[in-house]
Amino acid sequence: KSCEAEMDDDAEAIITNERYIYIASLLKGVYKKRDAGKLSTSNKIDRIVTNRWLALPIFAVVMWLVYYVSMVTIGAAATDWANDGLFGDGFHLFGIGTAAYEEAAEEFGDSAAILEAVANGDATYVVVDDETMEVSDPIEITDALVAEAHEMVEKYGEEGPDPADYGVWVPGIPAIIESGLDAVECADWLKGLILDGIVAGVGAVLGFVPQMLVLFIFMAFLEACGYMARIAFIMDRIFRRFGLSGKSFIPILVGTGCGVPGIMACRTIENERDRRMTIMTTTFIPCGAKVPFIALVAGAIFGGSAWVATSAYFIGITAIITSGIILKKTKPFMGEVAPFVMELPAYHWPTVGNVLRSMWERGWSFIKKAGTIILLSTIVIWFLSFFGWADGGFGMLEEDQMDASILAKIGGLIAWIFAPVGWGNWQAAVASITGLVAKENIVGTMGILYGGEETWANLAAAFTHPAGMSFLIFNLLCAPCFAAIGAIKREMNSRKWTWAAIGWQCGFAYVVSFCVYQFGSMFSGVGNIAGFICAIAVLAVFVWALFRKPSKA
Repeated sequence: KSCEAEMDDDAEAIITNERYIYIASLLKGVYKKRDAGKLSTSNKIDRIVTNRWLALPIFAVVMWLVYYVSMVTIGAAATDWANDGLFGDGFHLFGIGTAAYEEAAEEFGDSAAILEAVANGDATYVVVDDETMEVSDPIEITDALVAEAHEMVEKYGEEGPDPADYGVWVPGIPAIIESGLDAVECADWLKGLILDGIVAGVGAVLGFVPQMLVLFIFMAFLEACGYMARIAFIMDRIFRRFGLSGKSFIPILVGTGCGVPGIMACRTIENERDRRMTIMTTTFIPCGAKVPFIALVAGAIFGGSAWVATSAYFIGITAIITSGIILKKTKPFMGEVAPFVMELPAYHWPTVGNVLRSMWERGWSFIKKAGTIILLSTIVIWFLSFFGWADGGFGMLEEDQMDASILAKIGGLIAWIFAPVGWGNWQAAVASITGLVAKENIVGTMGILYGGEETWANLAAAFTHPAGMSFLIFNLLCAPCFAAIGAIKREMNSRKWTWAAIGWQCGFAYVVSFCVYQFGSMFSGVGNIAGFICAIAVLAVFVWALFRKPSKA
C-alpha cells in the first residue's frame, strides 16, 4: 500500500511497468537503435496528449471540435439543406438563385398578414416566428404599411415570391410525392399515411444523415490514427480511481458506433463483477442512433448550440464514472479492479479509403434501419395518432383532433410519470417509449406528432430550456433499444441481472433529469418550491451514495 501511494499507481501496474523497464534494459545491451537517444514522433506527441495534466483538457477540446464541426458548422449546413430542401419544400439547383429569392421574400415581409388583418377589419396584426413559433406583440396597421403591402402583392402576387422564378427549383421529396398522389386521386387516408406518416417520420430521421456522416468521418480518423487508443490509456487512470478498469473503456469506445457490439465487447473483461458493471453502464455513451436525437434537441430547442451537442458525450462519460463509484460500493460489485495493459500503436495517417469505408459502414447501417424498423414504426405511430374517437364515433382524425387519438390516450396514461422531469405531455412521453424500439424512432415519432416540416418550430414552442435538457439527458441515459437489451440479456445470462441493468439505467436517468429540470427551472425563475426541495433531497441522497463508505463484504 505504501508503494502504491508513493508511486501513485496500483500494484499490478507498477509490476507490469517494472517488467517493461527490465526488458528495455536487456534490449539496450543487445540492440542498438539507429537514432539512439532521440524520441520518435509518436513519443513526442504522447508527451503532450498523454500528459498527466494536459491529457483530459486536450481530449475535451478534441471532442468539442468534433461535435462543433459535425453539429454546428459543416454538418448543420448539410442537415439544414436536407431538412428544408430535400425533405422540405425544395431547393435551388446548385444554390443558384437562393440569395435573390431570400432577398425578395424579405422584401415581401408581412404583406400577406397585413392585408389579411385589414380584410378582417383588424387594426393590428401579429407575426409568427418560423423558427420558434412565438407570436409577436400586436403591431399597429398604418396607411403606409397597407400601401406598401398592396405594392408588394402587386409585385410578387398574393402568395409572395415564387422560388421557381429565381433559378432551377427542385421540389422536395414531400412535394413530389404529394403531387403524384394528387394526380392519381389517392384516398385521403392513404395520402395521410404516406405524407404525414412515412415521409414525415422517416424523412425526419434521414434528414440528420449528413451530420452523422461528418461525425463518423472524424471518429473514424481518430480511431485509425491511434488517438482513441491513447484515450483508453488515459481513462484507465481515471476509471481505476472510481472502481472501473481501463478495459471498460474499450466497450464504451465500441459503443459509440452501436450499443450492441459495445455490450458484446464486455466479454474481454475477465472479472465477472467488472464485466456486469460495464454492461450496465456502456450504453450511457451516445451511440450512432442517438446522434439524430441529439442534433434535433440541440438544433430545435437550443438554437444549434455547440455545447449542448458536445455535452451529450461528456454526460455519458460522467454517468459511467458516477455509476461506477456508486455500484462499486455495493456488495455485488465490490472487489479489486482488474489490471489493464495495452500496447499503444504508433501514430500514423490513416488512408482515405479506410476512413471513408468506416464512415459508410456506420452510415449505411443507420440508413438500412431507417428503411426497415423505423419505417414500420412510423406506420404504426401514424395509425395510432390519426385514428381515434371524435365526433361521436371512431375514425380518421384531423390534425387538430390528434389529442383524441389512440396514441394520445396511451400517452396520457404514462405522461404523468414524466411531469416531474419537465415534459409531462403525451407526445414527448410516447416519443421516449418508442425510442425503446430504436433510438432513431424518437426523431421519427416527433416528426409525425409535431408536424412534419414544422417539427423544429413546434418543439421550440413545446419545451423550455430546462425541460429540453432534461428530455435529452433522460433519453441518453435510460434503457437502450430492444436490440441492445437483448444483447444485455445474452451477456448477463440472467433474467435478474438483465432487469437490474434496465432498472438501474432508467432510475439513474430519471434521477439526473429530475434534478437538472428542477434546478434549471428554479434558476430560470419558472420553478416551483416543492419540486426544488425534492430535488435537493434527491441530490443529497445521490451525493451520499457517491461518498459513503463501501459496504462490508
